[in-house]
Amino acid sequence: MKYKLFKSKIDILRNSGSASWNKRLLATLIDFLIMVLVTLSLFNLTYLIIDKNNNYNAYKNTVTNEITYYNKLINETHLVEFTDDSLTNRKDTDTMALETISKQINFAYKLDLNSGGKNFSSEPISTLKFGESSLTNDNLTYFYGTYLIKHNENNDLLNLDNMNPYIYLNNLIKKNSNTNYDRYFAFIDDPNDANYGLTYIKPYVANEIYKYLFSDYENGKSYFNDINNIYCYLFEISEKLVLDSASYKVHYANYNKALISQGDIINLGMILTILVSYLLVIVTPKLLFKDDATIGRKVLGLGLIDSKNLDNVKWYTLLTRSVFGFLAYLVTAFAIPILPMFNFSYTTFSFPFIYNGPTYFNLGVILLVIIVINLISSVFSLFSKKKVTLLDIITRTKLVDEQEEFDENND
Repeated sequence: MKYKLFKSKIDILRNSGSASWNKRLLATLIDFLIMVLVTLSLFNLTYLIIDKNNNYNAYKNTVTNEITYYNKLINETHLVEFTDDSLTNRKDTDTMALETISKQINFAYKLDLNSGGKNFSSEPISTLKFGESSLTNDNLTYFYGTYLIKHNENNDLLNLDNMNPYIYLNNLIKKNSNTNYDRYFAFIDDPNDANYGLTYIKPYVANEIYKYLFSDYENGKSYFNDINNIYCYLFEISEKLVLDSASYKVHYANYNKALISQGDIINLGMILTILVSYLLVIVTPKLLFKDDATIGRKVLGLGLIDSKNLDNVKWYTLLTRSVFGFLAYLVTAFAIPILPMFNFSYTTFSFPFIYNGPTYFNLGVILLVIIVINLISSVFSLFSKKKVTLLDIITRTKLVDEQEEFDENND
């Protein structure tokens, strides 16, 4: 039995017909699933080794330190707030915009109440926890009117060209409101007012938004969407000022360099793990079973022969196919991020991987190119009369099925 299992079936295969595309696919699927399972298991071991590597940990510490530095910095600007005292979980931009609008609603209500207006039918209870907008409580206003003035030496953050920072922010809001500024906003231009320089949402609009947010009042939807989009955009471009500042560039360069170097180690670990898996799952069975038969092909009775002389395939042809096969199975890397240490993050796939001067390719793009090439080669077999792939044609081989009879017209 052992002799038959590990002996070439060339006498049977040379009289067999070409394998159908669905059997090819099924055999590949069996091998691929085994590859994924083995690769995921092996990468757990690989990561344990990586995590003890001194260089990896040095890069990891640099990344952690720079993230801590930036989170503290951006927290001081008030452009970003965090949900924890350790400054690790930041609120997203949509949340920051919504809270800004909530503060504006409270300010508009108080303004309306003090001026004897009747835009609000009742106090906006649901937004009270956020407080009222003011020069210090409104996040954007604080950044431009307070933080920027204190940290803008040599125009490090922004060249105001001697413009009042509150007016600069008001002009930004005007610019991004298009023709709706006068409908939505107002500006306190009285120097004697405690909130001189504050741009706020008009009471009528604020009440419409409040009713939309908390009373299922659809008429306020367009107001909310427009103003929310404005604030989201302003938070994004304002944070970019911090990221692009000369004082932060050194920190960002350190962070980016360490992050990419850390990613290189991870990516290299992925590829080496997949190589070992490929040798175990694909190459070893081929050496044992002969006829280029993997586990999937052996189960389905498929084997590879020379398409010209209907004989065993030469070793160098098998080597060529194995190299192409390894490249194809690199796509198992897409399964690795499901492991606990990644938590479905594909970040390292976007890092520069292959360099050529300033030009680089990341691993994600390389894998996508491989997938496209595989699909083209596979689709070719669907329309090929002889049921061969592009790789079969290049290497002058064909995959045959023991259960199919040889047909001179099709084989």
